[in-house]
Amino acid sequence: MEIITGKKPTPVKGIIYGVAGIGKTTFAAKWPKPLFLDVEQGSYQLDVARVVPKSYAEFKECIRQLQADAMGYQTLVIDSADWLEQMMVKHICIEAGINSIEKYEKGYGKGWNKLAEDWAQLLDQLDRLRIAKNMHILFIVHSKIKRYEPADDTGYDRYTLTLADRSADVLKKWSDLMLFVKYETFTVEDNGKIKVKGSGKRIMFSQFCPWCDAKSRYALPAKMPFEFSEIAKIFTMEPAPEPEKTPEKAPEAPAGATLPPAGNDTTPPPELPPAPPETPPPPEGADEPPVDDKRAALLQQIEDLIRQSGVGYGEVAAELERKGVVPAGTAIRDYNLPTLQRVIAGWTAIVHNINLHKKGN
Repeated sequence: MEIITGKKPTPVKGIIYGVAGIGKTTFAAKWPKPLFLDVEQGSYQLDVARVVPKSYAEFKECIRQLQADAMGYQTLVIDSADWLEQMMVKHICIEAGINSIEKYEKGYGKGWNKLAEDWAQLLDQLDRLRIAKNMHILFIVHSKIKRYEPADDTGYDRYTLTLADRSADVLKKWSDLMLFVKYETFTVEDNGKIKVKGSGKRIMFSQFCPWCDAKSRYALPAKMPFEFSEIAKIFTMEPAPEPEKTPEKAPEAPAGATLPPAGNDTTPPPELPPAPPETPPPPEGADEPPVDDKRAALLQQIEDLIRQSGVGYGEVAAELERKGVVPAGTAIRDYNLPTLQRVIAGWTAIVHNINLHKKGN
């Protein structure tokens, strides 16, 4: 068990979104030594370094090359996330031989689940790049207005990301900084009527409010002028720590395995348990959950374990490939039921082996 104390500055992983034409790309160009992955081709009026991928495969190849050599760039700007998502949808449809993501695996929302999973895997790769090359990551996103129905109040309209709902949730949870940008407005009374006026000033928000999604793990004002100088200090700051959690008893290592002593990784890592036997058939007359329902429940359980453990989809898949549990290149969503059950049963060992592998690298 490796215990790390004290503050640990890390590169920024951020999102900036807002109304069209307000200057999001110009703002991003002021981040430290940026390289644009210009999916939208909207940076041509700026003197910046850019790559223009024409497909999602080309986009992923750019990430792979940067993981090998960042070439001195300190910020990777993806402009824009919503145009990138269109590439991802097209890629999914081509691979599946369909003309609409709604038809993926016969529908029922499975295409959007696949899209959210691809987002999670992409963000895992970007995190590896961010840490390995000390590189800031910034997504530019357009905004849309969506109805919001809080549990404790009446509904109202608010700004949010122009992405599929599940994709937006994945991206928002990943970020340390999420800024919303708009033009300042105010109301005036004119002949007994309330009218909305604009000052022309551009402002940005860094905290959640009724009309927009925003967040910041840095000590930033809730509302600021839309100027890079307002956030420049975050590049020498570290994110605020997460709220403290009640300490939990460390999980016991799997049978026959021992945790390595501090600073020594020579102890053999724990092994995954063998694949569980096939579930016996239910008694005659009993209802058995459909296979799709079983798979969905197991995948959801694995998603929850990944979120709690702080590892990525890619790391889990890579560990199972190293152990020979699954063929190389097999996506988690394609594992058979016994393998999914085996992953859940051996989760402690999987996370332990992933952490050992990270330290070895």
